[in-house]
Amino acid sequence: MKQTLLLTLLFLASISAKAQKIEIGGEIGLNFSQMEYNGRTSDRTGNLAALFIADFLISDNFSLAGKIGYIGKGGGDNLDESNTNFDANFGYLSLYVSPRLYFLNRNKIHPYFHFSPSLSYLLSGNVNGTDVKNDAEQLDFALQGGIGLKFDLSQNLIMDLNAGFEQGFSRVISVFPNQLHNRSFPYIGVGIRYVIE
Repeated sequence: MKQTLLLTLLFLASISAKAQKIEIGGEIGLNFSQMEYNGRTSDRTGNLAALFIADFLISDNFSLAGKIGYIGKGGGDNLDESNTNFDANFGYLSLYVSPRLYFLNRNKIHPYFHFSPSLSYLLSGNVNGTDVKNDAEQLDFALQGGIGLKFDLSQNLIMDLNAGFEQGFSRVISVFPNQLHNRSFPYIGVGIRYVIE
């Protein structure tokens, strides 16, 4: 994870040299997480808090955003036909690198699409109150996509509203004989960023 973070920071640093503007700030929001098992899903509302965001505007229609932060995932419903109680909570440190495509740009309103891979490092995990961190996969690879809307609050201040989905592909934990995956649908975020020109 440390090597991935370092390489990502170096990549974003190289992009910053070509950026017209750089927006830096933070984001908070809600993650409506699910766990997927054998075609069944269980839901849990977790917390999503991106500690740091940097958005590099390459042109009027394209930017590259990087963010690192905490995300809560898990599930709280029956996952199989046995009706066994299931309550899972996992906390991750997540890293995203997200291309953004802007459309219908207006003077102070900027809608966009985004799609990105994400890599999450497990910080904590428990199932039915039992600590399962040592039995769980340490890395969770996922893809996410969605839409967003940026508002110019002032010349150097931006508000960002975004929503979307995330589908995990890594096996979360081996407590079940088949694959158990994380999924978020939807997640909703609100961010404030400062513009550096």
